[in-house]
Amino acid sequence: MQRRIFLGTLAAVGASGAGGKWRAGCQTRAFGSPLPKKEQFLAALDDIAATGFEGIETNFMSLEHSFDDPGPMKDEFRRRRLELIGLHGSPRLANAELAEAEMRKGERIVKGVRALGGSLFVM
Repeated sequence: MQRRIFLGTLAAVGASGAGGKWRAGCQTRAFGSPLPKKEQFLAALDDIAATGFEGIETNFMSLEHSFDDPGPMKDEFRRRRLELIGLHGSPRLANAELAEAEMRKGERIVKGVRALGGSLFVM
């Protein structure tokens, strides 16, 4: 089944239920994970937007380059009419020796998610 047909079918099912507008997001893992090269990430965004998705979720390393200067990447999302849903990572919190450093890393990711307009850090 083509992705556009799949999305259209899901949208119709979502519209028949209670609640607000149904929206679909795409996890970028199908394009590689992570996508640390900006050009590679932007090419994936082009494909995701062209397919009809409205949001994305990706590995934090795909956008870490934009944490300190999020404006240009936020413009890229707007240009494609995509919303950043969130970023994911795998902090090693169960290891007591690593937990403190991993928490600091997690705090940086959360700040990056917020700066880029997202709302979730998925672990």
